[in-house]
Amino acid sequence: MVLLVILFTIKLYVRYGIFKIIKKKHGHDILNKVRVLERLEQRICKIIADIAFIKTCKKEQIIPKFCWIKLSIQQRSYKLRKKIARFIMETEFNNKHMEKRSIKKKIQNLKSFLSLNISLIMYHALLHKIIMNNRNYINVINKRHQKKLNYLRNRSNRYSSNNSNNHNGKSIVHNYSSYQLTSKEKDLLRYGIDQNVP
Repeated sequence: MVLLVILFTIKLYVRYGIFKIIKKKHGHDILNKVRVLERLEQRICKIIADIAFIKTCKKEQIIPKFCWIKLSIQQRSYKLRKKIARFIMETEFNNKHMEKRSIKKKIQNLKSFLSLNISLIMYHALLHKIIMNNRNYINVINKRHQKKLNYLRNRSNRYSSNNSNNHNGKSIVHNYSSYQLTSKEKDLLRYGIDQNVP
């Protein structure tokens, strides 16, 4: 019976504006702490989604847009760009994990502070309201990331199909001379001019 009363009170707090009730009962200082907690909880949802996005990119070996770079050097630029892009992606992945740990500590400290300064029912109503707000936000982020992944997958597939005649990464040979190349000579030339034969 007591549990039902508590749950009913929490629902009432959520329905009639938990933030307004906190402001009225505890003032601006506590409300500011509540708003900071709300923003941090939203931020950590974004970070978790970003980590999942980068993990998928790493697993599928696709390069996200934030890793794309332009080089003034043309020679072997594709391999170099890919190497730099992977380094950027790995660095971003590690940074996101570090940021996640830092924000989790801040959230824990704020939760401890609020649990001591507002009533238990109000505290749980607040957490419930934040979770409800973040559900929509998470859906928006996930849809955005899915859209990005679909674009990157299509781009990767187009690139692969354009290079399907490259014989496993070897260059296409166009013979503009009158000399007829043998199949062995063609295979050799496909490795490119920066290769050597032992």
